[in-house]
Amino acid sequence: MPMTMHFRVGHVHARKGLGSEAREHLLRAQDRGELPMFYGPAIMFAFAKDEAYFHAIRVVGDGTDAADLTSRPFDDAVATGCWYLDVHPNTTTLGSANDTERVQPSPYDIPYRALLSKDVSNLAVAGRCHSATALAASSTRVNVTAMAMGEAAGTTAALAVEAKDELGQLDGTKVRERLEFLNAGPTR
Repeated sequence: MPMTMHFRVGHVHARKGLGSEAREHLLRAQDRGELPMFYGPAIMFAFAKDEAYFHAIRVVGDGTDAADLTSRPFDDAVATGCWYLDVHPNTTTLGSANDTERVQPSPYDIPYRALLSKDVSNLAVAGRCHSATALAASSTRVNVTAMAMGEAAGTTAALAVEAKDELGQLDGTKVRERLEFLNAGPTR
């Protein structure tokens, strides 16, 4: 049985017909092959007046397998991260940098597309400015992972010059292959 993914979106104004409009968007996404499974959707405003709670997406996986719940391999992986989730609070902590229990993820892929700037063409980034959620960045921000991303960004620039093309036009799997050739590829 597939798992259900719930999520909430803030600053949404409830109005008549919102559920049917969302259903139409989901049907079009499914027709384009972007959304394998969904149901509903059920859109509720159960937590706040301006926060839509979606109960609509089905995810195929084994709920008893941690890898199915958390790990995702990327064909265009250019670096591997493995540092613990190192969230520094905005408060004083004594004896530790963290005020929560330490969580150690298994090694994970960082995809090529996480290094590409969304708003500036032909710009690759590494370290703290790459694309990641705040929680993921608490692990990916550390020096050794930033250095791996930097190597990937530099390799990307070299490949773009060779191809006389922009960074965003490069195939991330080709970047990974070049890194592997240089013995600098992600751990698989």
